[in-house]
Amino acid sequence: MRIIQRMAAAAALVFAVSAQAGAAPTHTTPQASLQAPVTFALTAAQDPPPAPAPNVTVTTKTTTWYADPMWVTVAVLGAALIIGVIIAASRSGGRSQTTVIK
Repeated sequence: MRIIQRMAAAAALVFAVSAQAGAAPTHTTPQASLQAPVTFALTAAQDPPPAPAPNVTVTTKTTTWYADPMWVTVAVLGAALIIGVIIAASRSGGRSQTTVIK
């Protein structure tokens, strides 16, 4: 793609110079009359400027460990386990409910 752009710029430069050469003489100097087409052709032949860097902002949200959803879940499961053990121990009455035959 750059080759095509450069060829087009070179063709524009040749066209501008040949058009100025065949034009009727004016009161300006030849150097001043060729300056605008040459400037145009040179700016067209340059590579385009690099794209600006994307504006990326990163924000991180931090919470304390006891407010983290994972630890809240661990605490709820642990509390449920402890409550379940307490309920199971209270129903047994603290002694065996089996009958022992001698």
